[in-house]
Amino acid sequence: MSKLLQVNDLTTEFTGDFGKKISVDHVSFDVAEGETVCIVGESGCGKSVTSLSIMGLLGRGGAVVDGSVLFANKNLLDMDEKQLDTIRGNQMTMIFQDPLTSLNPVFTIGSQITDNGDGTYNVDVPSDGSSLDTSAWSNSLRDFGPKYMNEDFYDKVSLPEDQGDGVKLADDAINEKYVDTEKNCGFPMVQYTDEDLSRITAIGTDIYKYVEAQYAHWVVDGGIDDEWDSYIDQLKAMGIDEFLQIQTDAYNAYKENLAK
Repeated sequence: MSKLLQVNDLTTEFTGDFGKKISVDHVSFDVAEGETVCIVGESGCGKSVTSLSIMGLLGRGGAVVDGSVLFANKNLLDMDEKQLDTIRGNQMTMIFQDPLTSLNPVFTIGSQITDNGDGTYNVDVPSDGSSLDTSAWSNSLRDFGPKYMNEDFYDKVSLPEDQGDGVKLADDAINEKYVDTEKNCGFPMVQYTDEDLSRITAIGTDIYKYVEAQYAHWVVDGGIDDEWDSYIDQLKAMGIDEFLQIQTDAYNAYKENLAK
């Protein structure tokens, strides 16, 4: 089989308040046409960053500093955004592992979304007659709907007005007039840029897994007092400061839009 993807000595570096950190260190592998390749490793070892580096979706602070990524014998690292856009989504696609940005995994995409053929989409009600909320709770591996919206979400996606997130969004619009959101508000449905979404997906997934693992360890084995400082250091190394800054920026933008 011919080599469709060739990753050679890929090295990715992030720069931030913590200085510079190598997240991917001279990684090499090939993927042949029709072949499935699994990258396995512990949380924070660079699996997601490797994929984001290949796709050109690293976001703020991240850069490929060495190596090459050949797709169909073309080096993706030499391409600008316009050139990459002709490949991403057409010849190469990345499915993010964050469950909060996924569709219901037990149904086909076609049974959940209708493509109107003009660049817009409708979120469909379940074909079995149940409500969107009932279907999500009964059949899905997740219990939350998508929380990511790009800037033109409402121009392209139509939600059912009488159930599911359509009702929730309508209620939010009414409640904003009467509720002190500064004192009575969970984290709202904020908007992220594509760049920020790729970063919080890459960073957040590993952080959530690490936090859950440590929580379980401390509940069963104890040791939180002795291990707390190293726990915080690990979170910082995994990008918690950048993750929180992205969330803070998105929330501030959300509040600014409410004030308009």
